[in-house]
Amino acid sequence: MGHVLEAARARGLNAEVLDAVKGLAGRTIGAGHGNAGFVSVIEEMRRSSAKA
Repeated sequence: MGHVLEAARARGLNAEVLDAVKGLAGRTIGAGHGNAGFVSVIEEMRRSSAKA
């Protein structure tokens, strides 16, 4: 993901959405769900929304 962000920025592209996705993936991995697949990302989004 970091490489994609670097490439986008190097080309002058807006990377706000990519930054958000990277942050969400980082939180999911940090919560111990790095190997659980995409469903774990959705669960992390739900947890984040419940806290807000």
